[in-house]
Amino acid sequence: VGDRSTRDGMRSDEWFLPRLGTQQAHEAWEAAGKPDVVDEARQKVDDLLATHAPAPWDDGVEEALAQLYARALRA
Repeated sequence: VGDRSTRDGMRSDEWFLPRLGTQQAHEAWEAAGKPDVVDEARQKVDDLLATHAPAPWDDGVEEALAQLYARALRA
C-alpha cells in the first residue's frame, strides 16, 4: 500500500523533493562528511548573489522612476 501511494504521488506531481538537504541514506550522508543544511543554504545564497544578473528595464523605466522619486521628494 505504501509503495502504491508513493508511486501515485510521484506521478500526480504531488511529490516534493527539496533542493536543500539530502535524500540519501544516513550512511551516505555520514560518508559525505555530514553536510549541514544551513551551510548548504548559505553557499547557495552566496552563489546566487555572485551570479545574479537582473533583467534589463524597458525603455523609459529609469526616467519614470526618476520622475516618481522627484515627486516623492516634493510631497
